[in-house]
Amino acid sequence: MNKNELSELLELAEDGDCTAQNVLGVKFAQSNECQSQRDALYWYLEAVENGYVESMWNAGTMLLNGEGGIKNQELGLHLIKIAAESGNNSACLYLSDCYDSGEEGFEKNSKLAERWREAAWDISNEQDLAELVNVDDYLTQRPEKPKSK
Repeated sequence: MNKNELSELLELAEDGDCTAQNVLGVKFAQSNECQSQRDALYWYLEAVENGYVESMWNAGTMLLNGEGGIKNQELGLHLIKIAAESGNNSACLYLSDCYDSGEEGFEKNSKLAERWREAAWDISNEQDLAELVNVDDYLTQRPEKPKSK
């Protein structure tokens, strides 16, 4: 991506384009640098507040793992559940694994594990947008807005 493309992407993201916000999150997340992880989480959370399902999965996993400097299991699982209910394949498979293993506070339940496994392949359920989430209801601090580079 050249400098002009990045500039256009940043402008779209700052204007509230949730697809651009998610793409920026992905670009930053691909770096292992700590600041880049915080920048990724910032843009994912911006897209989450616009209801962008893919960002709910991305931000949810980052929050569960503490990537980007913030660990919040409650918000992470909430976002992953919304993403799964909106047909995100990865989120559905994650919930299936949680019900299979009893991890992340889920009670083992083979029927629910199978239900989410089947839902992962139901492309008729896929949505780009879901309910809006106010992340400030869950977080006492958010990543700072990245400085333009």
